[in-house]
Amino acid sequence: MIKMQGISQIHIANKNKKNIRAFIDLDGVMSDWLKGCCEVCEIDAESKDFRDATKAGIEVPDIKSNNITQAEMWDKIVEIGSSWWEKLDRLPWADELLDMISKYGEVAFLSSPGSLNKFPKSVAEACKGKMEWIYKHFKDIPVILCQAKYLCASPNSILIDDSAKKVDEFIEYGGKAFLWPNQYKIMDGDVELDDVFERLESKIKKMKV
Repeated sequence: MIKMQGISQIHIANKNKKNIRAFIDLDGVMSDWLKGCCEVCEIDAESKDFRDATKAGIEVPDIKSNNITQAEMWDKIVEIGSSWWEKLDRLPWADELLDMISKYGEVAFLSSPGSLNKFPKSVAEACKGKMEWIYKHFKDIPVILCQAKYLCASPNSILIDDSAKKVDEFIEYGGKAFLWPNQYKIMDGDVELDDVFERLESKIKKMKV
């Protein structure tokens, strides 16, 4: 015998089901943005000095010996065009990360194309290139391109991002967030990937309670 529910009962039942919404950053979490920057800035991505500097939070342009500015770096990227973004390598843990998070709810990529006020030309190329990158690697995953990621924050949402600023803003606006470690900390063994996954999964499970 099938017991029918009224519309109001179905609505309440659906509200009681906590559906997690996970937003995953691209650059530094899924795609190797740093390696791409090294190529345009003529930096050796395998250099210990470079890796140590980025682990400490120093911006790529500040590491260059000839003091290339941030604007100059973006000019070089714009000159290459959207293909610079489209050709970024996929980080080695990208598939595993996506598979793990997908078990707990809805997943979308949430990536900033940059500042429209500071770098208007690069934003257009970034939007096109990021969409091409996603279509190549994860074409079934929805994507939101937005500099103000905190606008997607809600009590049942979590942001996975390598930017402490983006993480703090997302939490401030009512969401949950997880700070993804600098990619070289994982690659160089400073941080164990299994531990990162364990901490992230534990945080998501607590949201389901």
